[in-house]
Amino acid sequence: MGKLVYIVGGKCELMKKILEKHGYDVILGDGTRDDDALARCDALVPGMPNRLAVTAEVLDLAPNLKIVAKTGVGVDKMDIPACTARGVYCSNTPLANYIPVAEHAILLMLAVAKQIWPIARAMHGENPDSSCRTRVSLTELCGKTLVIIGLGNIGRRTAHLAAAFGMKLIGVVRRTVDAALLPEGLVQMTSLDEALPLADFVSLHLTGSDETRDYINAKHFALMKPTAYFINTARGYIVNEPDLIEALQSGKIAGAGLDVTLNEPLEAGNPLAMMDNVIITPHNSVETPETMIRMQEHCAANVIDALEGRRPASALNDPVF
Repeated sequence: MGKLVYIVGGKCELMKKILEKHGYDVILGDGTRDDDALARCDALVPGMPNRLAVTAEVLDLAPNLKIVAKTGVGVDKMDIPACTARGVYCSNTPLANYIPVAEHAILLMLAVAKQIWPIARAMHGENPDSSCRTRVSLTELCGKTLVIIGLGNIGRRTAHLAAAFGMKLIGVVRRTVDAALLPEGLVQMTSLDEALPLADFVSLHLTGSDETRDYINAKHFALMKPTAYFINTARGYIVNEPDLIEALQSGKIAGAGLDVTLNEPLEAGNPLAMMDNVIITPHNSVETPETMIRMQEHCAANVIDALEGRRPASALNDPVF
């Protein structure tokens, strides 16, 4: 019997085809802990999208495992230290989805600046209300200051797109990023507290982890202009959601564009869903055919590397063998 790759979830037909072409057996499943495939697999893809939290307990059920290959960027559901200690590679696909997420951040920026939600709602239905034309105030992106929190692949792409709109750019980083990778004129700062009062728009692009939970909270919203907009396409829990709701309700900030929320799907009755100054999308920024192809191709390449004894190109750790 050949080496076995266990894929949890759907949207994986291309990946399955690539792996089978390389001689691997592929099983599709739902990731239940009593699934025999866990006990037999050499590689685990935790889901398209990520449906299975890869904990130490799950790893103990998969003694033959050589790699946990994540589709997408976020690895907050993957216990990397536990994988490392067990001789298991962890990988993701950082170059597969940065383009659509950055585009989505700009989309949300435009949507809140141009008040698309209340205007479109007024104009739809049997009796379109064109008076919204004068009742709603719009904002231009050109000349406005965008503070980008995190200059990884997505943050940098967002910066380049925003530069095309003529925005002034500030990147908040822990370590300075090579200026050659950034748009001309972007100013790098290490102090979030110093950057936020300058912002007309804030776009969040941090990796989700225990370290970044509630990273943005009431203190930070209080530093922002009352005319500023907050954009989040990263992880919902990086923002203290009750603090965000209070900032929006009290007018501490002008509005928000969110592709992620604390609870997904968004629960009934959440105040965010009832505010005209908030645009919410259902964490679907990567749901493009192009992204699905790239994620499957890059994930399959990581699996093949690990099972053929090579360090995957997108490895996140160096296991103890």
